[in-house]
Amino acid sequence: MKYAIIIMFLFTSCILPKESSEMKEWLPSDSLNVEIGSPTLIKKAGDLLFVNYSFTDGCNIDAVDIANDSILYSFATKGQGADEFLQIASMDVYRLDDKWFLSLFDNMKREYMVYSVDSLNHYKGKCPPIKRMKLPATSRYLEIYKLQDFYIATGRTAHKYTILGSDSLQRINVCTDYQRGNEVDKDSMTVSKANYGR
Repeated sequence: MKYAIIIMFLFTSCILPKESSEMKEWLPSDSLNVEIGSPTLIKKAGDLLFVNYSFTDGCNIDAVDIANDSILYSFATKGQGADEFLQIASMDVYRLDDKWFLSLFDNMKREYMVYSVDSLNHYKGKCPPIKRMKLPATSRYLEIYKLQDFYIATGRTAHKYTILGSDSLQRINVCTDYQRGNEVDKDSMTVSKANYGR
């Protein structure tokens, strides 16, 4: 009896509906989207999740309502114009005086922009940044993060971390060298490219 139940289970579990057994066509662009289209920057602010891979054409960031599992709005338009982004290299969420802020750093345009999360929510992403700062074209930063009254940047620089001023993003100090291992004769730029992120 027990073997009869097992055999019945095997036969019934292997039967698939006709529509599920049909092969669907997979295009090369679908597989590329899976490979290179996954989000790399995800930040949480209260009940919102900001994700850098937008499902809306022409936008870089989606604001996702965690409680309702839905996209509220998309923003950070792709492009080269004012308030547009070519490549968002870092995204940061922080609080000041019980208010949430979102900062985006475009390392291609060398621009750092700060948005009020309250304004983004109110205008459904259709609002300008409250702060915009331009870095010199020669700067080699890939990430910039807010820490209390200053910023910390890292990237392809001689030192691993650079401390930047709060209002102008001017360099205040540098700290921590990259790990060199046995390669003491190599220049700082080569070493920073080799172990960036460690």
